[in-house]
Formats: sequence, structure tokens, C-alpha cells
Amino acid sequence: MKKIILFSGPIHSGKTTRLENFIADKSCDGIIAPIKDGKRFIQRIKTGEIKPLENESEDSIIIGKYKFSKKTFEWAKQQIEESLHSNVDYIVIDEIGKLEMVDQGYEPMVSIVVDKFKKENSFDLILVVRESLVKDAIEKYKLKECNCEFAD
Repeated sequence: MKKIILFSGPIHSGKTTRLENFIADKSCDGIIAPIKDGKRFIQRIKTGEIKPLENESEDSIIIGKYKFSKKTFEWAKQQIEESLHSNVDYIVIDEIGKLEMVDQGYEPMVSIVVDKFKKENSFDLILVVRESLVKDAIEKYKLKECNCEFAD
């Protein structure tokens, strides 16, 4: 039976690095959110294509001290959707945060992926969730009914 694997931890605790190590030898697609030179990026796993998430333009989504590119979020959602058509064992979404809790950021693609997982159970789903939002994410995406486990 396929499962949902939750990678969790505090902000800047190495969640993406742990995830990269976990998926290194696995058949995966989706997105990861590495930090390079102090800036956040979004990278498609299967192609390696990478886009800057932080920007100073007028189309920014501001959350806390960060300004995130709406264009990059749109690109990321397209990459997530395309990953659903990949023949892989794992689909990865890094990271579910405050924006997704209020239906912004990667939404509605996170909901679409979770629903597809529940209906088809044809891939393992890896979700990176900030530690302070795990309970909210489990409730929002109704993950209690899924085969969920936490990654070390």
C-alpha cells in the first residue's frame, strides 16, 4: 500500500537537505525548495530546472520578511501538475507552509495531488511541512485517513 511521508522540522532545520538525501536513489518527481547563497529557489526534481522564489517585484506575495514571486509559484504549480503524469514511485512537494494553509502558494495543486493519491494510490507522496503547521496540514488535507508516516 502506498503512503504519505511527512518530512517535518523547524524553519531552517535542514528539511530539504534530509529530503534530498532520502530521494537521491529513488524514482521521483515534483519540486524541492533549496536555499542557495541565502536565497530560496524552487527546483523540478526530474528536470533539474530551477527558478528563484524570492524577488522584489510588484507581483510579490509578502509573508513575514519574505517576498515571493507569483510567477515562480505559477511555474511550480505547473511542474507539480506535470509530475502527476510522470511514471515515478514518489511525488514530492517541498514545502507546505503558511501560504498553502490560506489557499495560496502551491494551492490548489497540493489539494489536487493529495486527492489523486487518495483515489489512485499509485505513488508514494512526500510532503515537507513546517513543524508548526503539521497539525493544520493534516487537518486541511484530511491526512488522518491516509497511510501517513514521519521521516527521520
